[in-house]
Amino acid sequence: MNKLNSKVSIAILILMVGTYIVPGAILYSNQFIFQGILVSGISIAITALPLLPFLWRLTKKGNLNFQKKSPIVLATFIFFLNYLLITAPTFGWFAPLRWNFEAKIVSSIISLVFIALSSKLSWKDIGFTVPKQGTWSRVLIVLSGSTLFYALIYEASTPSLETLIFQGTMPGIEEEIVYRGILWVLIAQALPQSTRRLWGADVSWSLIITTILFGLIHGVIVDQHFNISIDYWAIITTGISGFFFGWIRAYSGSILPAIVLHNGMNLLIYTIPWLRSFLL
Repeated sequence: MNKLNSKVSIAILILMVGTYIVPGAILYSNQFIFQGILVSGISIAITALPLLPFLWRLTKKGNLNFQKKSPIVLATFIFFLNYLLITAPTFGWFAPLRWNFEAKIVSSIISLVFIALSSKLSWKDIGFTVPKQGTWSRVLIVLSGSTLFYALIYEASTPSLETLIFQGTMPGIEEEIVYRGILWVLIAQALPQSTRRLWGADVSWSLIITTILFGLIHGVIVDQHFNISIDYWAIITTGISGFFFGWIRAYSGSILPAIVLHNGMNLLIYTIPWLRSFLL
């Protein structure tokens, strides 16, 4: 498939997202749009403010060229659109479900189409490649540590079949394509990536920024009355999880282990405490 220039691919992205969210806004409520503006705006601001001194130092050293700001602007825009997609009202068969299969599937399809069309992105850069040797043993180590953590910390509840199917598939596919895929690459295009080595992987700006955003988007809450609250536990736990997803992405050079790790950890959250209570 031939790649399109940035403006055309972004226009198609907006059209695809609008086709999905506008009917919900008209038929149900447009409140989620304003909530999305607040949540994504707060998350971006909290992420950016602590990083400003570091970015300023890079600018003074000549290592940061703000003429490359367009990938950051695009990453910010995609972050916002993704939040709108996953919070828009659902329709038809999906509406009664507890988990939002519809939004995850739609967001994944739109993301893949955008990757296919955009001249700024390639499948290899996104991470659709074979992981390097030694990756899967590290995935198992992280999953083993997560098993112990969830067994000790989380309260038990009986997971439904819907929960198990959703957690074992949707979050890892959709969120990794967006965070450790599209956003990862766009941040890498704008900011220098060589920083420090950690357990065999480069701790880059892509890893740092996507980790912070991933934690905040799960913990910054705006209710229907536009009251803002912060779930610090959610930010910390999902932020730590996001760091490991990013670390395995950086180590392996592939997004596939991050998808497996993400879905594996989500399944463990629901199954390990239940198994503990069942067995003990």
